Amino acid sequence: MPEPREFLSSWKEISAYLKRTTRTCQRLEIEMGLPVHRLDGSPKARVFAYPDEIDAWLADKARERTRERGGGRRILYYAAAALIVIAAGLVLVKVAGRRGPAREPGSTADARSVAVLPFVDLSPGPASEPVADGLADSIINTLGRVPELRVPGRTSSFWFKGRNVDIREIGRKLSVRTILEGSIQVVGEDLRVAVQLVSAEDGFKIWAKRYDRKTRDILDVEDEIAMSVLEQLKVRLLAGQEKLLRKRPTEDTEAYGLYLKGRYVLGRPAPDAPQRALEFFGAALERDPGFALAHSGAAWAYVNMANQLAAPPLEVFPKAKAALERAMALDPGLPEACALDAAVKFWFDWDWKGAERSFRRALEIKPGDSLTRGWYSWFLVSRRRFAEARTEADRAIALDPLMPLFYAHSMSVRVISGRCEEALAEFARALRIEPNFGYGYVWAGNAYMRMGRLDEARKMLEKSLPLPRSPGSAEAALVACYARKGDRQGAEKLLERLLEDYKKGPISPVYLAWACAAVGRLDEGFEWLATAERYRDSQIPFIHVYAEYLAPEAARDPRFAAFADRLGLPR
Repeated sequence: MPEPREFLSSWKEISAYLKRTTRTCQRLEIEMGLPVHRLDGSPKARVFAYPDEIDAWLADKARERTRERGGGRRILYYAAAALIVIAAGLVLVKVAGRRGPAREPGSTADARSVAVLPFVDLSPGPASEPVADGLADSIINTLGRVPELRVPGRTSSFWFKGRNVDIREIGRKLSVRTILEGSIQVVGEDLRVAVQLVSAEDGFKIWAKRYDRKTRDILDVEDEIAMSVLEQLKVRLLAGQEKLLRKRPTEDTEAYGLYLKGRYVLGRPAPDAPQRALEFFGAALERDPGFALAHSGAAWAYVNMANQLAAPPLEVFPKAKAALERAMALDPGLPEACALDAAVKFWFDWDWKGAERSFRRALEIKPGDSLTRGWYSWFLVSRRRFAEARTEADRAIALDPLMPLFYAHSMSVRVISGRCEEALAEFARALRIEPNFGYGYVWAGNAYMRMGRLDEARKMLEKSLPLPRSPGSAEAALVACYARKGDRQGAEKLLERLLEDYKKGPISPVYLAWACAAVGRLDEGFEWLATAERYRDSQIPFIHVYAEYLAPEAARDPRFAAFADRLGLPR
């Protein structure tokens, strides 16, 4: 399987690759369509580019230049000459004009890219919204397994649900050339699905079709739509690839419908969502015990419960492992299961080598999976491989640009590696997507604190308190902030409140350890770290990188070095 694509992460790297000045490269983007991408699609956002796309663009310009100069035998001469000129980087400024479809200045759309919008439910009876969402979600997953095609993740595509946004604006925000939209109608056993593929540049229809089938045929409809999109986009599948994409997760359509409902519930931000999703996955498995995706869905629900502290990690992580073992025994190449296997090895087993192998395996199978890349960026942070972590976080955002959580990934990587100004720039982009982004305010507070701007840090952290976030994360940072400002009484008061909150609800013991260390109660802090280790707290993989700026006194203590060494955390 192909490795992750090479990545040029700034105008400086792009201009070095082309051997031209930055100003020239910026002009080539505007005037000639040099394929440069932006992380949030706006003209002022940080840029990146793929060398293979630049090479293809250069070759295309050379062919245009050859056509303009004449035909016959001269074509071969000019083609060869053009290749030499390309190698020297000189052809770039000699091309007189642009060919092909017009591109909006600043467009970041990949040539083979498609966004699958949530399907509209037009059913007259009971709501079939889970089926509509599940259909779109499944098509995203199928197309996302094709390395040659860029498909934005579910969160970004579903961001437009219920919003009246122009197709061209959607294309700009998601950096895609084409958009698939559709509707479903379910009446008894009858199913009607209408879809159309449209150009994101001008809104014109490229292809459309209506499917009148029975509800039991929904898997056939998914396959046919996905294959038609690939055909329209002229994506050639490798040998065996089509068979893999058409592989049925189950032959029981009712079990599949229950699975879709579980995925639908799990994607909703409700405290009881994982437990409710488990009920649907369990019902699907009662119908088809060999349904690997449903086993993987159950594992995903358990992992969510553990990371959200909705249940004790020691209780639910083993259940996640058991579900994953069944899923992978049934389908060893299931990308969802491989990614979750990596997550469990990382957060629960603390099997660093095994986690990396599973992450790499998952990305080999499905390189366009933004969630796996986001998780992998956190793993790399834990391994102190900060440059790689930043690259993976940026790739996750490029794949799913409207997913707020990935901006939190990117912010955390940058704060931990000391790039706080960059973290604040990511925060500004995240707020344009989700103004009440609790995780973003927490990491902005951490960034300001690491920069020594304590008043701004306190303001950001206090803003996060009523917003959804990891319980205790902002409070622990506030204790440290108060202590550094010299307000020992305020820090101690907040710490006592945090300790009381721990008795009432789920708070990571790691956060309590940092708060205790911040006010000089190191012995108590190390007791909380020991509790976190016994509890199998999912924050443990990050203690060494957090301690450096949140609790430097603890990080210098010999006990901390011994603790980190025992767990295999790099120092």
